[in-house]
Amino acid sequence: MIVSREPLQRRAMAPPSSTGRIGWGRGDVLLAAVLACAAGLASLYGAQQIPPKLIHHEFYIDTWFEGDPSRVVANMSDRLSYHAATGYHPLFPLATFPAVKALRVGLGLTPLAAAQLVLSVVAALWIVALFILFRLMGCRRLDASVFSVLASVSAS
Repeated sequence: MIVSREPLQRRAMAPPSSTGRIGWGRGDVLLAAVLACAAGLASLYGAQQIPPKLIHHEFYIDTWFEGDPSRVVANMSDRLSYHAATGYHPLFPLATFPAVKALRVGLGLTPLAAAQLVLSVVAALWIVALFILFRLMGCRRLDASVFSVLASVSAS
């Protein structure tokens, strides 16, 4: 019994049909945009749920496990504010103040509204960056979106 090896050799020499890489298409862009909008709006909504008295009064410092929302908003919107925490996060005021200042001057927003908007844009960029990272790692769309949503509701 003679067996031809030609089909086997052709299969071995042919490029593989699936290299394990997942293509990037319109569905990915649409899903990333939906995730960004959802994360940005959820962040903006959550930031607006914080009572204003916790943000505008220094009496409420050390609120919510030393989150200090009044100090954080002051650091984001006033370059001469009390920067005691910059020893722990030295780049935070440098990274956020220009964006908040631009929104205050350009759109006429209050310091609090500008800070909330900057934080919501950062949340949107964070989830898009994670989605892209997971897709580049080879995750399917569903997996990448689930992992991105999971990361966005974590402590990040």
